[in-house]
Amino acid sequence: FMVYYQPKADIRSGRISGMEALMRWNRKGLEIVSPSEFIPLAEDTGAIYTLGEWVMEEACKKLMGFNRISGQDLSLSVNLSVKQFSQEDLVPKIRQILEKTGLDGRLLTIEITENIVISDIDRTIRILKELSAMGIGISIDDFGTGYSSLSYLKKMPLAELKIDKSFVDDLPQDPESCAIVNTVIALARNLSLKTVAEGVETRSQLDFLKETGCDEIQGYYYCRPVSASEIESFLLEEKSL
Repeated sequence: FMVYYQPKADIRSGRISGMEALMRWNRKGLEIVSPSEFIPLAEDTGAIYTLGEWVMEEACKKLMGFNRISGQDLSLSVNLSVKQFSQEDLVPKIRQILEKTGLDGRLLTIEITENIVISDIDRTIRILKELSAMGIGISIDDFGTGYSSLSYLKKMPLAELKIDKSFVDDLPQDPESCAIVNTVIALARNLSLKTVAEGVETRSQLDFLKETGCDEIQGYYYCRPVSASEIESFLLEEKSL
Protein backbone atom coordinates (compact mmCIF):
# COMPACT_ATOMS: atom_id res chain seq x y z
CA PHE A 1 0.00 0.00 0.00
CA MET A 2 1.13 3.55 -0.76
CA VAL A 3 0.00 7.04 0.17
CA TYR A 4 -0.54 9.40 -2.73
CA TYR A 5 -1.11 13.13 -2.34
CA GLN A 6 -3.30 15.47 -4.40
CA PRO A 7 -2.38 19.15 -3.97
CA LYS A 8 -5.02 21.81 -3.39
CA ALA A 9 -4.55 25.36 -4.62
CA ASP A 10 -5.68 28.65 -3.14
CA ILE A 11 -7.87 30.10 -5.86
CA ARG A 12 -6.77 33.71 -5.20
CA SER A 13 -3.00 33.31 -4.95
CA GLY A 14 -2.84 30.35 -7.34
CA ARG A 15 -0.34 28.63 -5.04
CA ILE A 16 -0.51 25.31 -3.25
CA SER A 17 -2.34 25.51 0.07
CA GLY A 18 -2.39 21.89 1.15
CA MET A 19 -3.02 18.35 -0.01
CA GLU A 20 -5.29 15.36 0.47
CA ALA A 21 -3.83 11.96 1.42
CA LEU A 22 -5.14 9.12 -0.75
CA MET A 23 -4.41 5.41 -0.33
CA ARG A 24 -3.37 3.28 -3.31
CA TRP A 25 -2.67 -0.44 -3.64
CA ASN A 26 0.40 -1.17 -5.72
CA ARG A 27 -0.07 -4.82 -6.70
CA LYS A 28 3.25 -6.32 -7.76
CA GLY A 29 3.51 -6.56 -11.53
CA LEU A 30 0.06 -5.04 -12.01
CA GLU A 31 -1.42 -1.57 -12.29
CA ILE A 32 -2.10 0.51 -9.18
CA VAL A 33 -5.51 -0.36 -7.76
CA SER A 34 -7.85 2.52 -6.83
CA PRO A 35 -9.53 2.73 -3.41
CA SER A 36 -12.99 2.14 -4.90
CA GLU A 37 -11.90 -1.43 -5.57
CA PHE A 38 -10.14 -2.39 -2.33
CA ILE A 39 -11.68 -0.18 0.38
CA PRO A 40 -14.98 -2.16 0.50
CA LEU A 41 -12.95 -5.35 1.03
CA ALA A 42 -10.82 -3.68 3.70
CA GLU A 43 -13.99 -2.57 5.51
CA ASP A 44 -15.56 -6.03 5.31
CA THR A 45 -12.45 -7.69 6.75
CA GLY A 46 -11.74 -5.03 9.37
CA ALA A 47 -8.37 -4.20 7.80
CA ILE A 48 -9.56 -0.62 7.28
CA TYR A 49 -8.74 0.25 10.90
CA THR A 50 -5.06 -0.65 10.60
CA LEU A 51 -4.77 0.81 7.10
CA GLY A 52 -6.50 4.02 8.13
CA GLU A 53 -4.15 4.58 11.06
CA TRP A 54 -1.14 3.85 8.88
CA VAL A 55 -2.25 6.32 6.19
CA MET A 56 -2.81 9.10 8.73
CA GLU A 57 0.50 8.56 10.52
CA GLU A 58 2.48 8.25 7.27
CA ALA A 59 0.86 11.36 5.77
CA CYS A 60 1.35 13.45 8.93
CA LYS A 61 5.00 12.44 9.03
CA LYS A 62 5.53 13.24 5.36
CA LEU A 63 3.79 16.62 5.67
CA MET A 64 6.46 17.74 8.12
CA GLY A 65 9.06 17.16 5.40
CA PHE A 66 6.93 18.75 2.68
CA ASN A 67 6.57 21.89 4.78
CA ARG A 68 10.32 22.11 5.31
CA ILE A 69 10.80 22.01 1.53
CA SER A 70 8.05 24.53 0.78
CA GLY A 71 8.73 26.86 3.69
CA GLN A 72 4.95 26.99 4.22
CA ASP A 73 2.45 25.57 6.68
CA LEU A 74 0.61 23.42 4.16
CA SER A 75 -2.45 21.57 5.43
CA LEU A 76 -3.27 17.87 5.16
CA SER A 77 -6.71 16.34 4.61
CA VAL A 78 -7.44 12.72 5.53
CA ASN A 79 -10.71 10.90 4.87
CA LEU A 80 -12.48 8.78 7.47
CA SER A 81 -14.98 6.12 6.44
CA VAL A 82 -18.12 5.29 8.42
CA LYS A 83 -16.40 2.27 9.98
CA GLN A 84 -13.30 4.23 10.95
CA PHE A 85 -15.43 6.93 12.53
CA SER A 86 -17.29 4.31 14.58
CA GLN A 87 -14.16 3.35 16.54
CA GLU A 88 -14.59 4.09 20.24
CA ASP A 89 -10.92 5.05 20.60
CA LEU A 90 -10.81 7.22 17.46
CA VAL A 91 -9.94 10.48 19.22
CA PRO A 92 -7.13 9.01 21.40
CA LYS A 93 -5.64 7.32 18.33
CA ILE A 94 -5.58 10.58 16.35
CA ARG A 95 -4.11 12.41 19.34
CA GLN A 96 -1.41 9.74 19.60
CA ILE A 97 -0.54 10.11 15.91
CA LEU A 98 -0.16 13.88 16.26
CA GLU A 99 2.06 13.46 19.32
CA LYS A 100 4.16 10.78 17.61
CA THR A 101 4.70 12.74 14.39
CA GLY A 102 4.90 16.19 15.99
CA LEU A 103 2.38 17.64 13.56
CA ASP A 104 0.40 20.66 14.74
CA GLY A 105 -3.28 19.68 14.85
CA ARG A 106 -4.15 22.95 13.11
CA LEU A 107 -2.56 21.58 9.92
CA LEU A 108 -4.78 18.48 9.88
CA THR A 109 -8.29 18.33 8.43
CA ILE A 110 -10.55 15.31 8.85
CA GLU A 111 -12.97 14.74 5.98
CA ILE A 112 -16.26 12.96 6.68
CA THR A 113 -19.36 12.39 4.55
CA GLU A 114 -22.91 13.36 5.34
CA ASN A 115 -23.73 9.67 5.86
CA ILE A 116 -21.43 9.65 8.88
CA VAL A 117 -23.18 12.69 10.30
CA ILE A 118 -26.68 11.21 10.17
CA SER A 119 -25.65 7.78 11.48
CA ASP A 120 -25.54 9.07 15.07
CA ILE A 121 -25.77 12.85 15.23
CA ASP A 122 -25.17 13.20 18.98
CA ARG A 123 -22.06 11.01 18.95
CA THR A 124 -20.80 12.70 15.80
CA ILE A 125 -21.08 16.17 17.32
CA ARG A 126 -19.32 15.04 20.51
CA ILE A 127 -16.40 13.49 18.61
CA LEU A 128 -16.05 16.42 16.22
CA LYS A 129 -15.94 18.83 19.15
CA GLU A 130 -13.16 16.78 20.73
CA LEU A 131 -11.19 16.82 17.49
CA SER A 132 -11.82 20.54 17.01
CA ALA A 133 -10.50 21.19 20.52
CA MET A 134 -7.19 19.70 19.30
CA GLY A 135 -7.09 22.30 16.51
CA ILE A 136 -8.14 19.80 13.84
CA GLY A 137 -10.36 21.12 11.04
CA ILE A 138 -13.54 19.29 10.08
CA SER A 139 -14.67 19.07 6.46
CA ILE A 140 -17.88 17.69 4.95
CA ASP A 141 -16.83 15.78 1.84
CA ASP A 142 -19.06 15.44 -1.24
CA PHE A 143 -21.40 18.05 0.22
CA GLY A 144 -24.87 17.99 -1.28
CA THR A 145 -24.77 14.40 -2.54
CA GLY A 146 -26.01 12.78 0.68
CA TYR A 147 -28.73 13.60 3.14
CA SER A 148 -27.99 17.26 3.58
CA SER A 149 -29.50 18.95 6.62
CA LEU A 150 -28.93 22.60 7.35
CA SER A 151 -29.62 21.98 11.03
CA TYR A 152 -26.42 19.99 11.56
CA LEU A 153 -24.28 22.67 9.93
CA LYS A 154 -24.90 25.05 12.81
CA LYS A 155 -24.40 22.36 15.48
CA MET A 156 -21.06 20.97 14.35
CA PRO A 157 -17.65 22.68 14.57
CA LEU A 158 -17.09 22.66 10.82
CA ALA A 159 -14.33 24.45 8.96
CA GLU A 160 -14.96 23.45 5.36
CA LEU A 161 -17.43 22.22 2.75
CA LYS A 162 -16.16 20.27 -0.27
CA ILE A 163 -18.15 20.69 -3.46
CA ASP A 164 -18.55 17.31 -5.12
CA LYS A 165 -17.06 16.63 -8.56
CA SER A 166 -20.51 15.76 -9.93
CA PHE A 167 -21.51 19.43 -9.56
CA VAL A 168 -18.20 20.74 -10.92
CA ASP A 169 -18.22 18.52 -14.02
CA ASP A 170 -20.93 20.51 -15.83
CA LEU A 171 -19.63 23.99 -14.99
CA PRO A 172 -20.16 26.54 -16.40
CA GLN A 173 -22.50 25.38 -19.17
CA ASP A 174 -25.20 23.73 -17.04
CA PRO A 175 -27.49 26.27 -15.28
CA GLU A 176 -28.56 23.85 -12.54
CA SER A 177 -24.99 22.92 -11.63
CA CYS A 178 -24.07 26.61 -11.59
CA ALA A 179 -27.00 27.34 -9.28
CA ILE A 180 -26.08 24.52 -6.89
CA VAL A 181 -22.42 25.52 -6.69
CA ASN A 182 -23.36 29.19 -6.21
CA THR A 183 -25.71 28.23 -3.40
CA VAL A 184 -23.16 26.03 -1.61
CA ILE A 185 -20.50 28.75 -1.79
CA ALA A 186 -22.92 31.42 -0.53
CA LEU A 187 -24.08 29.14 2.29
CA ALA A 188 -20.51 28.41 3.34
CA ARG A 189 -19.56 32.08 3.22
CA ASN A 190 -22.50 33.05 5.44
CA LEU A 191 -21.47 30.35 7.94
CA SER A 192 -17.80 31.43 7.79
CA LEU A 193 -16.77 28.11 6.25
CA LYS A 194 -14.14 27.53 3.57
CA THR A 195 -15.16 25.93 0.24
CA VAL A 196 -13.07 23.48 -1.77
CA ALA A 197 -14.15 22.36 -5.25
CA GLU A 198 -13.18 18.82 -6.23
CA GLY A 199 -12.51 17.50 -9.71
CA VAL A 200 -11.57 20.77 -11.40
CA GLU A 201 -10.27 19.85 -14.84
CA THR A 202 -10.70 22.89 -17.10
CA ARG A 203 -9.88 26.58 -17.14
CA SER A 204 -13.54 27.48 -17.59
CA GLN A 205 -14.43 25.58 -14.40
CA LEU A 206 -11.67 27.39 -12.54
CA ASP A 207 -12.79 30.79 -13.82
CA PHE A 208 -16.39 30.16 -12.77
CA LEU A 209 -15.35 29.03 -9.28
CA LYS A 210 -13.09 32.05 -8.92
CA GLU A 211 -15.89 34.42 -9.90
CA THR A 212 -18.32 32.81 -7.44
CA GLY A 213 -15.92 33.08 -4.52
CA CYS A 214 -14.73 29.49 -4.00
CA ASP A 215 -11.63 29.36 -1.78
CA GLU A 216 -9.65 26.35 -3.01
CA ILE A 217 -9.66 23.90 -5.89
CA GLN A 218 -8.47 20.35 -6.25
CA GLY A 219 -8.28 18.37 -9.49
CA TYR A 220 -6.33 17.41 -12.58
CA TYR A 221 -6.26 20.99 -13.85
CA TYR A 222 -3.83 21.77 -11.03
CA CYS A 223 -2.32 18.38 -10.23
CA ARG A 224 -3.28 14.71 -10.23
CA PRO A 225 -2.65 12.52 -7.14
CA VAL A 226 1.10 11.82 -7.01
CA SER A 227 3.63 9.97 -4.87
CA ALA A 228 5.57 11.58 -2.03
CA SER A 229 8.69 12.01 -4.18
CA GLU A 230 6.64 13.68 -6.92
CA ILE A 231 5.11 16.05 -4.37
CA GLU A 232 8.61 17.11 -3.35
CA SER A 233 9.43 17.92 -6.99
CA PHE A 234 6.11 19.74 -7.33
CA LEU A 235 6.92 21.92 -4.31
CA LEU A 236 10.39 22.75 -5.61
CA GLU A 237 8.90 23.85 -8.95
CA GLU A 238 6.32 26.05 -7.17
CA LYS A 239 3.62 25.45 -9.76
CA SER A 240 0.80 28.02 -9.76
CA LEU A 241 -2.66 28.07 -11.31
